[in-house]
Amino acid sequence: MADEKSVSANDAAMYRLAFRVLLGVANPPDGMALCVSIGRDPGSNTAYDPPAELIARLTPPLHAAYPASQCVMDTRPVIARGGEQAQWYHVWVKQQRGDGSRLLVLVHIYGNLGSHAWESVATPVDGGWQVSQQTLVAIS
Repeated sequence: MADEKSVSANDAAMYRLAFRVLLGVANPPDGMALCVSIGRDPGSNTAYDPPAELIARLTPPLHAAYPASQCVMDTRPVIARGGEQAQWYHVWVKQQRGDGSRLLVLVHIYGNLGSHAWESVATPVDGGWQVSQQTLVAIS
């Protein structure tokens, strides 16, 4: 499993594509702040902050993105400093497969009991990545 604390250039490319896919299916409202996280600590289930470069490169033009450590969960996700409402976007590698592909979980949280989760497969192709069609696996 990739160590999300230190993301390689190859993994960063996979995460960028996975976030683009996630933002495409979740379709955040224009101007909504985004909380962004990757991976999860197996002991505490705590999400990791993505590298700053990853956040900067995935930020859509109409949204400000913040690492998870700058966000808190109230009845909805909010930016800790200032209390601006946000939506949370999280990608983690559920399984690394022998063929180099990875089973991903893509999560969109918009409220305390409001979220969607999809599974998708990231496959290495021609020095980059391809992310498969998403399968909705949870709604709360």
